[in-house]
Formats: sequence, structure tokens, C-alpha cells
Amino acid sequence: AFLVLVIIILDWFKAPRRYLIWLVGPDYQQARAEYNYLCSWLDRLGIQGEVSHAMQGPLVAIYTRGELVIEIATKQAGDPTSLGSVAPDLIIGCEAGQFSEEAMLWLYGRTAEKNATLIWSGTFENEEGKAQFAWFEEASERAWNSPNTRQTAFRLPTWENMSLYASCTGM
Repeated sequence: AFLVLVIIILDWFKAPRRYLIWLVGPDYQQARAEYNYLCSWLDRLGIQGEVSHAMQGPLVAIYTRGELVIEIATKQAGDPTSLGSVAPDLIIGCEAGQFSEEAMLWLYGRTAEKNATLIWSGTFENEEGKAQFAWFEEASERAWNSPNTRQTAFRLPTWENMSLYASCTGM
């Protein structure tokens, strides 16, 4: 989500218009964290927003600053055909390793109309027994080994996340 905030500040503030961001999770629940991060950061920037806080299902927030309008919508990849609507400007695949190959292909297809940025995020750990799909690990490895202007990969060690691992500070 922080990468999206950087794009908003560095690019979208300079070219204000209406932008659509999709936060796609394997289900709606797994896209909520990124939604909450973005809404919190945009609120802190003082951008006016209408934000939904539903406990279940999709969430939508619309932020306005002059000519700049940013719509953030959560989607779920469980039914890939539901990803065939309006083309977004930016997509984050949250916990992408849990997306089927069909969902992955639908999202690639949604990038074509607006040359949208697509960010895959997630982990390879599977402690909860959720389905994991090999395409994500394979694509991540290719992007890591052969970065180019259209794709790259980042690896962040989980122990760097001090909000989750505060007890590890003595290491």
C-alpha cells in the first residue's frame, strides 16, 4: 500500500483526474488491511474522503482534492469473472499466492485498457492451510532474477515488521 501512496504523491498529484484503485484479495477480508492503510494515509494528508467501513463485503472510498479524485475499491478473486468490470488505473493483488491462475490472468487483462500498474503482494508462508498457487512464487522469482522497467521484485524479511515482532528488538 505504501508504494501506491508514493505513486499518488509523485504522479497523480501532478496530473489530477479521476483514478481507480482496486485492492484485490482472495476474499474481501484479506484486502481490508491495505484499504485501511491507504485510507489512513490519505486522511493524514488532509484529502477529503467518503469512506465505507462495512464489516463484511466490499469497501469503497472516494477521496477528492480539487481535480484529483481517487476511488479505492476492494475486490475478491474467488470469482475471477467478477474482475471483468471497469478498468482500474492501479491494482494491488493482496496475498496473491492464494489467487488461482485464472484470477491472475483476469487481473493481467484488466491492466491492458489503461496500462495499469499491477502490484502483486503476499507471502509464501502457508501456516493456515490456505491454497497456494505456484505461479506467484515462479513469477516472483523471475522478477527477482531478471528485473526490468516493467517488473521487479522486493523481498522484505518479516522480522523487520516491528509492529508484529516487537518482542524481537533485542536481537
